[in-house]
Amino acid sequence: MIVGLPLVLGLSFDGTISRLDGVILLVGFVVYIGYSYVRRQQTTADGPPSTNVGRDVVATVLLLGLVLASASVLLAVVEDVVAGVVLGGSMVGVLTLGIASSFPELGTVLDGVRRRTPIVAVGTLIGSNVVNPVLGIGLGGAISTYTVPTAVIVWDLPFKIVAAVALAGYARYRGNALDRRVGIYLVGAYFLYITGRVLLFPGQ
Repeated sequence: MIVGLPLVLGLSFDGTISRLDGVILLVGFVVYIGYSYVRRQQTTADGPPSTNVGRDVVATVLLLGLVLASASVLLAVVEDVVAGVVLGGSMVGVLTLGIASSFPELGTVLDGVRRRTPIVAVGTLIGSNVVNPVLGIGLGGAISTYTVPTAVIVWDLPFKIVAAVALAGYARYRGNALDRRVGIYLVGAYFLYITGRVLLFPGQ
């Protein structure tokens, strides 16, 4: 995550993500997956095994299809909102799509905490923060070159990088342990980020 975000920032610093930039990000994602696989740790899943794998696969595919369909509808609504308000597209994306897209991760994290499996919660958060910028932006760039708003370059990505480095440093200092106080600080940092985004870049 700490490597992927600066990579995205460096490639988008000229204001665009080209097809070459997208390919570089995709290659970086593949390298990350390979490294994670080599460094993986064997863990035992909690709960009983599946009694009907075929049914579970079908349910998974159907639910993923429902997620894609819902995302398409949500994107259409957001496009209408962007066309009718003063706020820019990336700002609306931060306030709507960003929050909505975090709900699956939030649900998984809360369920992981409830089941006392913190490795699932942490893995979900780290994985989403790697996949979303590196794979998501990489695929978009590989398909078609697109412009990156100034706010993303000078505020969004730098803020996220600083937050990630600070969190990783604190976790290392405390022996990879995070407490409620850190959670409160992180929530406060999120509202600081949103406030700065609205005040500094309302039209982007």
